[in-house]
Amino acid sequence: MKHAPGAKAKHLNSPLQFRALGELMKGPQSVRQLFNTAGTNGVPQLISRLCNKGLRIDTEDRQGQNRDGQDCNYKVYKINPASRGLAQQLLDDYATSVLPSSGFKSIAKIKKQNTNARRL
Repeated sequence: MKHAPGAKAKHLNSPLQFRALGELMKGPQSVRQLFNTAGTNGVPQLISRLCNKGLRIDTEDRQGQNRDGQDCNYKVYKINPASRGLAQQLLDDYATSVLPSSGFKSIAKIKKQNTNARRL
């Protein structure tokens, strides 16, 4: 007997997803940038989980230089314009339902924590 697929969760499940989606809403983010701000080694898996919530997250080719000054190509993740409304709704829902009960007083406090974490 085949089972119908489960409904996709239409909410963020963790502060990690909240931070990553917040950064993506600011603009294109490289794996390294998301690693630093979201705080996870599994950025591709994180992006996949966000896509499973109905978000369209695209990749864009970029050119730059590596640590040795050599030219290199890399990709950045960016929210598809068609998904910006859903992304904002997910962020707002998380901020109003989860953050107050977890002891966070505001999104500004999370941003401050992210800034402090980057300094360490």
